[in-house]
Amino acid sequence: MKNLLALLALAPLSTLRADQLTVGCGVGGVEPGTQAQLTLPGFDAKLGTLQRVEIVFRADLSGQLELENRNKMPTWAHVDVDALTSLRSEARELLIAGRDKAAADLILAPYDGSLDLTGPSSANLWLGISFHKQAALTGDLQAFVGEKVSLLAGMRAGFDVIADGVLSRVDAWADYRIQVTYVYVPASGGPKTPQELDPTAEISPKDALRPSPSLEVEKA
Repeated sequence: MKNLLALLALAPLSTLRADQLTVGCGVGGVEPGTQAQLTLPGFDAKLGTLQRVEIVFRADLSGQLELENRNKMPTWAHVDVDALTSLRSEARELLIAGRDKAAADLILAPYDGSLDLTGPSSANLWLGISFHKQAALTGDLQAFVGEKVSLLAGMRAGFDVIADGVLSRVDAWADYRIQVTYVYVPASGGPKTPQELDPTAEISPKDALRPSPSLEVEKA
């Protein structure tokens, strides 16, 4: 943030008077470990000179971790969830990266005689990790000029269950949202207040973005 403030303070007057155009999109239900392509409208060079690209990126890891105690006595279990998130350009240049963690401890009742991940000896953990970060890009912004811009979002998630004699099964997915703002100096005689696009207008699939609950333990 300090660097961005310094950039604004030292910018020429024309930059401080720049206009901006915001676009966005989202995609949901992506399997962790795979990359999702986020395609947005690019900056139209006819509008003027692109000065800065501001990115707001959010990634949500959601899912369910099921546990079953196979021991004849109560068993303590510790669960760690580790998510490494990244946003890259189409040329795979790293734009944003971060790491988030969550953990839970619980005690499972003795084995109930049925290995079905339900009943007294089981538990469900609802997983939810939200990653939110912003970035401001300057310099060579040619990759954002044109009809479309494609960015690659990805998340590597690890699920570690520390417990003896406990069966586990996980079902997890990642949802991504991105908002990009083009800050530019308008061309002479060009439009000065272009219409702002709805950042959620291109979410696909339409209903795939699910809420990310906090890490909670639910007894079956």
